Amino acid sequence: MASEGPGVMRRRARRLVMPPGRGALTCEAFDLPPHVDAHRVVRPLFVGICGTDLDILAGGRDDTARILGHEAVVHVPERRQRNAAGEEAHGGLYLVNPVDPHDQDRIVGHSEEGMLQEAVCLSEATSWAARLIPVRAGLAPLLAVVSEPLAVAVYSLGLLGAPGTVTRLLVVGAGPMGVVTAVAARLLGVPEVTLVDGSERRVQSAVDNGFVEEGLASCPSSRRFPAAAALYGGSGPDAVALCVGRGQRREALGQAIAVAAAGACIDLTTGFRPGEKISEIPDVELNLIRRRNVCGSPRSGRRVEARTREGKIIHLTGHRGTSPEHMSRAMDMLLRHPDVFRRVITDVVSVEDAPRAVSDIVLQRRDPNTAPYRKLVVSLGPS
Repeated sequence: MASEGPGVMRRRARRLVMPPGRGALTCEAFDLPPHVDAHRVVRPLFVGICGTDLDILAGGRDDTARILGHEAVVHVPERRQRNAAGEEAHGGLYLVNPVDPHDQDRIVGHSEEGMLQEAVCLSEATSWAARLIPVRAGLAPLLAVVSEPLAVAVYSLGLLGAPGTVTRLLVVGAGPMGVVTAVAARLLGVPEVTLVDGSERRVQSAVDNGFVEEGLASCPSSRRFPAAAALYGGSGPDAVALCVGRGQRREALGQAIAVAAAGACIDLTTGFRPGEKISEIPDVELNLIRRRNVCGSPRSGRRVEARTREGKIIHLTGHRGTSPEHMSRAMDMLLRHPDVFRRVITDVVSVEDAPRAVSDIVLQRRDPNTAPYRKLVVSLGPS
């Protein structure tokens, strides 16, 4: 399948391509440029399918990349180069940090070619060395693919409050991003972590897998799991992480605002469209919230204060991208708790089987009240 020479490589490989107008992925063969420098070709091994990928395929986002995939573990050829930590490093296994810290609108798998392909030519025009982070020794490549969403959770939890300041966290959304956030919060010592979702199947999965305590699981349409408001006494949560798909963002944020305690902080893990507002806090342009914090800068994080129509004060925060420090902390968690995070992944499929598997999940997500819990990873490396 590949022929390589010193510094020159021609290889026929496969990739998953999104057709114009969105829809199902297709698996197609392609040739690398005939005279590409072999040292600029990386080989993705595992790529996680994120909720944003599914939203793009369902037509809920306007991202322009035809090749998706940003949660990636890649093999970099042996060549001395500078990694994201500023250290000289040889080739090996690396994580991809998808957001360009110098331009938050340049995102792997969103605005730039993603990692759902067997070989990727790194453009010399892109500062890729700053976006490749070495995988920690002893961390299994499949488990390492969880590093990026876990780093997002670590970043979000830091923005919600310093350790010890958040006592009651409500995580809205029991998909992969939500359960990773809930697990990370518990490991970081948040005393009470509640998880709510419209799908009883997702909530039950979170309980069965030990991601959340049964008494702190909520589903409004379920008799077994009470509505979130019923779990709180006189005061609601002092922090909320909004981890739902684009289609549920407005309703979920409105409900989060209603149940949150006065002075609570809400993290918008879920993105909003430019100019988008909701009636509960009509003066806040929601898309701008996440743009205030990019890849760990500023270090202290920024919040926006808002007043609801009823006069309650809340705070909003969010971020784009993660820093090498967030990725490092995520890998520390994975190394210490591999069993619980391995349960986050439900499906590992080949590149040939990925289009059908991804289409199945997109279809299942159309009804958020019946959607099952699934986290799919595409295996692109040698078996």
